[in-house]
Amino acid sequence: MNRGKYIVLEGPEGVGKTTQLLALEHKLKAAGLPVRMFREPDSVTNLTARAIRHLTQDPHYPMNTRTEVLLYNAARAQSLEVIQQSVEQGIICIVDRNYLTTLAVQYYGRGDVPDYSVINSIINFAVGGIEADLCVILDAPVNTLRKRLDKRRNGERFDNLDEAFLERVRSGYLWEANQRQLPVVYATDPADVVADNIWKLVAKELSV
Repeated sequence: MNRGKYIVLEGPEGVGKTTQLLALEHKLKAAGLPVRMFREPDSVTNLTARAIRHLTQDPHYPMNTRTEVLLYNAARAQSLEVIQQSVEQGIICIVDRNYLTTLAVQYYGRGDVPDYSVINSIINFAVGGIEADLCVILDAPVNTLRKRLDKRRNGERFDNLDEAFLERVRSGYLWEANQRQLPVVYATDPADVVADNIWKLVAKELSV
């Protein structure tokens, strides 16, 4: 059995990851390829991750940044088991987010846990060496992100944040993309253009 792929779309809230994941899923299915879509941490198939996500997303449960880092990465450790098993079964797993979210939001965005190496140690322990075959960073200006979030407003913890925070998060993603040599796709183009740009990167990875 051929190994599948672990493909991630990352980027700030409001950048359009869900729209592009659905478009990518459609293209992969149209090509006759086995595909499974996840949101990481996986709160659909993993009950433990679901319980943790409920705590982290509900504004009625206040928590400090250290707690957020620990809880998200506990859920991540659970999710990655499911993703790894699916990839080993030959399935292409397309995933909304990975550990870069922790760095972008809790380290760059919050800015109140200053030790980068400590956060990375927690991430590395949770990830356990399970890295994406391809991680694409979607990017858009903060004013675009803010407008999209204002339209959505579903009451989750990270939907109602100021532009300065969003700018720090966006800059964190771009810095990490540069350091890790990850591809960046500009997400203010029409959705079908963005989807085509993502598909070119995915098609190249699938040919490896």
